[in-house]
Amino acid sequence: MHACGHDGHTAILMAACYYFDEHFKSLTGEVWAIFQHGEEVYPGGAQELVDTGLFDELDFIYRQHIWASLPLGTIDIKEGLASAYSDSYTIKIQGRGGNASEPELTIDPVTIGAFIVSKLQAVVARQKSPQDAGVISNTVFQAGDVNAINMIPDHCLLGGTIRTTSDEMRAQFKHALITMANSTCQEFGAMCDVVFESGYGMIDNDIQTTGFIRCIANEMEETRVIQQKCMLYGEDFSDFSKIVPSTFVFIGATNPELGIDYPHHHPKFWIDERVLLYGLQLAVNAMLQYPHYFNEAQKSSA
Repeated sequence: MHACGHDGHTAILMAACYYFDEHFKSLTGEVWAIFQHGEEVYPGGAQELVDTGLFDELDFIYRQHIWASLPLGTIDIKEGLASAYSDSYTIKIQGRGGNASEPELTIDPVTIGAFIVSKLQAVVARQKSPQDAGVISNTVFQAGDVNAINMIPDHCLLGGTIRTTSDEMRAQFKHALITMANSTCQEFGAMCDVVFESGYGMIDNDIQTTGFIRCIANEMEETRVIQQKCMLYGEDFSDFSKIVPSTFVFIGATNPELGIDYPHHHPKFWIDERVLLYGLQLAVNAMLQYPHYFNEAQKSSA
């Protein structure tokens, strides 16, 4: 069986569990394996697990993600922010339909929707510093009927995602979205209904534990450790990072020489399965060496 995506993550964690089971007597402390459900759909499985209170007393939670945007053998470790706020929106535009030959008798929701999509890009380009990471991607534009292309529809639906990297930017983009959609619809005489849904928070990697993981990664052979800027992907691991010192890293899995270079969620997405060995090595070494790191950290703070 080949492994890809979340199957790869599960395979690594299962292999780590087998290792710990075989070396149980030599372990120090406790090792918890978290097989979390529902990462892709908000509010995500992480929040449900965190709400149980079972993880509040843990010393450290570590997670790694196979990453198709990085070459095989590359390990991206970020101190501080590692992912963005991931919010979503829908905009329902109610106009007045009619025959395409008489547009003056209609309130065209398609034209209004096109204006709103363009204006949203101006928010990113002109209301945010180019040095700050943030994006608005309108991914849904639904209107009309291909079987009635001579008719201007009476309504239109827009939808998309907003990724931001600060509380201030998040509030700014939300305000701009609602204000711009309503004012544009009002300008053309249409009705507008805007729904903004808050999504995943930002992952904030603990400085100390992330430095510990970086040291372990640097000791591995055939790998290269880098530190890229905060990515704009949404990730519900942020719920864990709010309650316990946590570290989230990305492990490269692409290999163009083998034709493995498609992004996540692409129909042809695949991984170079050697990434499973790198992930297993990093996870096992992190757990084996953490007790020593923890004891040294306790002595330093005493």
